[in-house]
Amino acid sequence: MNTLAGSLAITIVLSCVALAVPQTKIILSPNSPKVFSIGMSREEMIATFGKPAAYFGTRTQRHIPADQSEAACSSELCRPIYTRKTKANEYEIVVTESPDVSQSRLHPTARIRELRFHLDHEMKPADAINDIDELRELCRGKCTFGDFYGLFTATAPDSNVRIMFLPGNPKTQVGQDTPIASVSIAPVH
Repeated sequence: MNTLAGSLAITIVLSCVALAVPQTKIILSPNSPKVFSIGMSREEMIATFGKPAAYFGTRTQRHIPADQSEAACSSELCRPIYTRKTKANEYEIVVTESPDVSQSRLHPTARIRELRFHLDHEMKPADAINDIDELRELCRGKCTFGDFYGLFTATAPDSNVRIMFLPGNPKTQVGQDTPIASVSIAPVH
């Protein structure tokens, strides 16, 4: 298994390849928590979760408080940041959007293309799946673990995504019992 470069934060990436972002439906039970999904529009995101707490400037690589975002985000690409706290961990959720031109090329709809959850504390892959609502809904206890080009992965049943687990230390090889620092969710090709 190859070693991976990882960050000290845990990252979960929900990603899609096409510019027109197809929606990945996560089927929820009536008592399920609110979850982000690939293809969710900006309007749906704000209606569900409220306005972002802050933004991440992609050029400056810094956090921008919400009250300063209008000025700062006029000169660089900014990604909305939300936070979530569970009994097991605290998460910073960075949202990447892309334009969906399937309805209008002049007035594209901004849709979620990728999600990154940065964890406050490292955890084992199975613990991350159980604690993060989006992963738990994707896996539903049925993800299968394996190796994908040297990356420790889980594949969600009946889904077009693969979950990849990354270590905090780039020299660490990840396995089921290895504490992880980041997780990415990307489309299966």
